Amino acid sequence: MSIFPDLPGVKIEATYRPEFSTLIRRSTAGNEYRVAQRSAPKWRIALAFEFLRAGAESELQTLVNFFLARKGAFEAFEFTHPDNAITGQGVTLTVRFVNDAQDFERFLDDLWSARKVELTTL
Repeated sequence: MSIFPDLPGVKIEATYRPEFSTLIRRSTAGNEYRVAQRSAPKWRIALAFEFLRAGAESELQTLVNFFLARKGAFEAFEFTHPDNAITGQGVTLTVRFVNDAQDFERFLDDLWSARKVELTTL
């Protein structure tokens, strides 16, 4: 399994958001039944990038190449971040890109302008 690339000229900040899946059914009598469809949450991880030096285009190209090699959201990979203790799953998570981002210009714009990418755990 591939590993998210180390980008030496880039500072990465990650925010983690838990996603649960609850099935809610209401009977005709007005009773409500809830079923948790997962025992643990999936985590949505937003990565924000800060380019620490001029000429960080090589790091951006590394990230673009990594995205292309994973075929967007198709292939999972491992992501390690020192602040991910919040997930309770250890240091390394198996994740994939949230979107295929078929509009490649939009994907590049998200990386360069907004400097963010979203991942989700499996």
